[in-house]
Amino acid sequence: MGFLSIVHHSAFPDPASKHLGECAASKPDSQQWLFRAQAPAARVGDGQPQKKCPAKPRNMSKIGALLDRHVSVCGLTGKSAEEMLLGVNTSLVDQCGIAWKDRGLARTLEEDGPFDLVLLMAGTNDLPYTHRRRNAAANLRALHQVCHRRGIPTVAMAPPLAPVGDKPWRSNRQALLEDMEVLFQGLDKHLTYMDPSVILSHENSLMWDPDGLHFSQIGSYTLGKSLAKLAIELCEGPASTPPRHRARRTGLRAPACPLSQEQLAQKSAPAPEFKIPTILSSCDPGAQLLKA
Repeated sequence: MGFLSIVHHSAFPDPASKHLGECAASKPDSQQWLFRAQAPAARVGDGQPQKKCPAKPRNMSKIGALLDRHVSVCGLTGKSAEEMLLGVNTSLVDQCGIAWKDRGLARTLEEDGPFDLVLLMAGTNDLPYTHRRRNAAANLRALHQVCHRRGIPTVAMAPPLAPVGDKPWRSNRQALLEDMEVLFQGLDKHLTYMDPSVILSHENSLMWDPDGLHFSQIGSYTLGKSLAKLAIELCEGPASTPPRHRARRTGLRAPACPLSQEQLAQKSAPAPEFKIPTILSSCDPGAQLLKA
């Protein structure tokens, strides 16, 4: 999984991509968002990583243009939160060696900014290893503070509950979430927390690849739509608020706004028939709030 940094309006996961957390957005001439994700590379509990390398999102710029948004995306396959932190000021190449994501967080913020929002999703690759899991929350806090020191608010995305996760893995995940709750105290003015598992249930096979660890194309899109709504609300305020009264909001609970079945059908349609639904559509009735 990883982190997102925003530069213009909002962006959605690439229709051709399947890797985790592929979305970003920005507002022309005023906002920029970046999303960096630490993608899991091995099945939970496996000692040897699998070569599951996500394809480069070739259509992201096209989607961004359709939405009048600039899109910045970065995924880090197989990297732990510790490795992301150690490489924050240097070059950072994941196990797939993809050149478009070879810089640490600080370098990206300095060289590609200024950014208005960063979404950081990491921790999954730390869970199978006790020593990494124990330090993961502190490493995640440090990554967010890299952004906060530059005046950039962040969204902290918890590692999602994956179908392949066994009982020890689920226990380690819960321990990490509890550590995050403690260590993230005092960051509420700059940080918004969300748990993707509220949006993407581990019991819904439609949202996951056959390996039970990576998001499916529909799952990635569903998460991206909710993140786009959240990012716009954080940077501009609720859609119902007049533009002149909108202001940056932080410390929010992220709303879970899953796609409707009709939109899922559109997502599954052939590419020529694919239509991007509005990112400002209202949530389904009774949509839950994500728990901080």
